[in-house]
Amino acid sequence: MSAPETPASGDPIWLWQLLELALADGPSEEFLVAVARAAAIACEAPLAEVLEWRAEDGMVRRWAWPGPGRGEEAVAERQRLAHVLEAGRAVVLRGEEAHLTSWAAEAGVRWAIAAPVTTGEAPWGLVAAYRTGGPAFPPACGRWLEAVAGTVSAFCRRQRERAELEDLRRRWDALWSNPHQVVAVLSMGGRILEVSPGFLDRMGAKAESLVGALAAEFLHPEDAQELARLAQRPYAKMALRWRLPDGQWAWLEAVGKVFETTRGKQRVLVTVRDLSEHKRMEAELRQSEETLRSILDTVTEAVFITDRSQSYLWCNQAFSRLTGYSRSEAAGLPITTLVPPDQLPKVQEVARKQLQGELGPASYDLEIVTKDGRRLPIEVSVNLLRRPGDSYWFVGSFRDVSERRRWEARLLHLADHDHLTGLFNRRRFYEELDRELSRVRRYGGRAALLWVDLDGFKEINDRFGHHVGDEVLRHVAAVLKLEVRRSDIIGRLGGDEFGVVLVEAGEEDAQAVARRILERLQDLALPGGVHLRLSASIGIALLHQMGADAKDAMVYADRAMYVAKAQGTGVVTLHRPPVGQGTPISVPHKIRGWEVRLRRALQSGRLRLFCQPILNLRDNQVRRYELLLRLQEDGHIIPPSLFLWAAEELSLIREIDCWVVERTVGLLRQLLDAGRELSLHVDLHVNMSGRTISDPALRRGLREMLQRARIQPGRLVFEITEAASLSDVHEVRAFMEEMRDLGCRFALDDFGSGHSSLYRLRFLPFDYLKIDGAFIRGLLSDRVDRMMVRGFAMAAAALGLKSIAEQVEDERILDVLRELGVDYAQGYCIGRPRPVEQEWPDISALQPSPGEGR
Repeated sequence: MSAPETPASGDPIWLWQLLELALADGPSEEFLVAVARAAAIACEAPLAEVLEWRAEDGMVRRWAWPGPGRGEEAVAERQRLAHVLEAGRAVVLRGEEAHLTSWAAEAGVRWAIAAPVTTGEAPWGLVAAYRTGGPAFPPACGRWLEAVAGTVSAFCRRQRERAELEDLRRRWDALWSNPHQVVAVLSMGGRILEVSPGFLDRMGAKAESLVGALAAEFLHPEDAQELARLAQRPYAKMALRWRLPDGQWAWLEAVGKVFETTRGKQRVLVTVRDLSEHKRMEAELRQSEETLRSILDTVTEAVFITDRSQSYLWCNQAFSRLTGYSRSEAAGLPITTLVPPDQLPKVQEVARKQLQGELGPASYDLEIVTKDGRRLPIEVSVNLLRRPGDSYWFVGSFRDVSERRRWEARLLHLADHDHLTGLFNRRRFYEELDRELSRVRRYGGRAALLWVDLDGFKEINDRFGHHVGDEVLRHVAAVLKLEVRRSDIIGRLGGDEFGVVLVEAGEEDAQAVARRILERLQDLALPGGVHLRLSASIGIALLHQMGADAKDAMVYADRAMYVAKAQGTGVVTLHRPPVGQGTPISVPHKIRGWEVRLRRALQSGRLRLFCQPILNLRDNQVRRYELLLRLQEDGHIIPPSLFLWAAEELSLIREIDCWVVERTVGLLRQLLDAGRELSLHVDLHVNMSGRTISDPALRRGLREMLQRARIQPGRLVFEITEAASLSDVHEVRAFMEEMRDLGCRFALDDFGSGHSSLYRLRFLPFDYLKIDGAFIRGLLSDRVDRMMVRGFAMAAAALGLKSIAEQVEDERILDVLRELGVDYAQGYCIGRPRPVEQEWPDISALQPSPGEGR
């Protein structure tokens, strides 16, 4: 094939013709076939084609010359096409490498030269020329072919730009012709150049009155300067007032966007939204809000609004007065700033129930922390206010109930206390005595009741008058408070009679306290130089040695007091409980009888372990039990309160403690070895006496036993009473640390019944705090008990301990305990003590032997 003719400039005529086609608006098919023909001419090749590669499906569209024109096929050799596209220039291919398409292969092509076509973003395809024989393509062919490929690139870009421009024109026409679209075009100087039909309709004007005028002429004087912002920024948004033909002002929201015309001139496209109705409603709303604020600021109760993030949105003046936070300070303030952690669960629970539709408007008592750090008791009323979408507010009010709380506390105190001495009155003393008796019967331990009756008090009243008699009674109350522990119970029983319950006290303790009381009562100096020598008669009843109730216990102590009074003044007498048919028996004889029974029980397996569940108040699951000791004789179960006091006196308590721990460790091992699913979560609590803790030999035995057992950490919990931890704090701490190293944990039992409890909590490494049942039983009606239990739970949490409430006998108390922050509960409403072999019947080794009360 001969070289084509060229114009005077030296460029081939066919290249000029190709460029003319690329710039024309003709069909792309005609242009691409012309490109294939130009490639054949430029490279002096008999065959050529243009390939568009679709990488997403591996297909190519081709326009061949001469021959079939347009076609489409799958790419057989993708690597060959990719090689050309990645090269970025013309590439010469030979042999099979030249077979870029099936058409080339069928034509017997031996040489190919191909140049890539790009559109600026990604490869589009390539232009190829083929020879079936002869020499290879010279380098000049590559340059001509790249020029041809360039025309394809220009053609593709122009086609894309034309399509984009057409799409833009259609969208602009739709926008401009929409009667709801209020649109105008301004010059950079603010002159109105074009307005849409919607603009004319909203403004009630004609095009000739607007087009060509300055927009500032129609704006409110205060807003005219704002118009300049539309041209100063690429994008601007503002609210403006536009003067209508009738002279009224219309509020508009104008959004300006600077753009450039095809001739390179800058213009501002302004879209407008009518705000008149919105502004009117805003004004009415502001007026309503101001009116409402004025009303709410006159009420004495604090009013507030919180959002879904539990932050304050608004509050009235009373809120600021009560909390100390101004309105600006309160706005955005999280409620946790005012609501302390111990009160937050109550607030969140009410909110949860209201959101779930379980609760409407709610009122409840709460304590908040003011700006100056004071805790303020309040009564809150709150309701849920749902808003559009899924938004909501909580609207509420509260009032200060400090004065009410003070009066309630005062009334409660007057109901339970003697107004003259401040001691418990007879009714409350009787209740406390009954509780202590229940504790002793249930859990063992010791306690003593002292009945104190003044000698010659009637003569003092008759001689010196009632005012002196009152001073004497107050003096006696002060002496009793000095001589007993804070955990002990003191009450005025009437007239000149007083009662004292000594917790965890035996006969020697009671006798010693009684003697100290008599010594301190002897001298009383009164104003006016009056000196009195006082004395009293004291009767003692040991609560752990009798099965009596509170009424009988007071009768026994009263009788002992009268026996003392019959012997003279300043005498102490101990009540000796009868056995059998009312025959008095001496305490030494009784103890010797218990020694025989207890030793026989240890040798013959009559001691039994019962277990009582401990409920986790967080998930309502039982994973721990307290093991309780019982004595079985003649088919009857004897509680520990009737024999542990004798075991303590006879020094058998150490052997009993070792027996309990050995059986408990064995139970833990058997549960684990049995592979029961439940055993993976069961922890066992056992009681430990103070004497065992202080005995080095027994401690060594316990250590060896636990080392052999290799129990899992935390599975065995030793419970130590406050009285036991009083003996030698340093010795108790050493014992606890030694046992903790072996995997044991510790609980402080009967917390609140003794004294110096908080000190021991800080000094001794306890893991659990068991709140004494005396504080639990009255939770449904006694606000003081609630306050005390809440304080105990908070103290435990602050020290990293878990709290356990004892003697929970009413299911309603469980919800109160959760509200107060207690972690666990134990009592009859959860489960009564029962033999361990009934709780875990699959453990055969736990079954009692024949004759053990089956």
